[in-house]
Amino acid sequence: MKKLLLLSILLIVGCAREYECDVGTIEDDGKFYSIAGSGTDTQLQASTTLDWPDGEKEAKEQCEAAYNDNDSTGTYFHCICEKAN
Repeated sequence: MKKLLLLSILLIVGCAREYECDVGTIEDDGKFYSIAGSGTDTQLQASTTLDWPDGEKEAKEQCEAAYNDNDSTGTYFHCICEKAN
């Protein structure tokens, strides 16, 4: 019974992946500029957890939807996401 419980817990925990996303803008020169600025230790600013098998594309879509939900600034934010370690 203990093995079944442990296996169930591992399956539940193992069925989600976390992605970290850098949020920023793409300027006219085609380069990505993070809203974190250039002097920070990490450019990764947003975190999202997805159910298996969703991946990097879905993380990017969720991140962009969250940052572009309130369009009062007129700025469209882009996200670059990678799997968290």
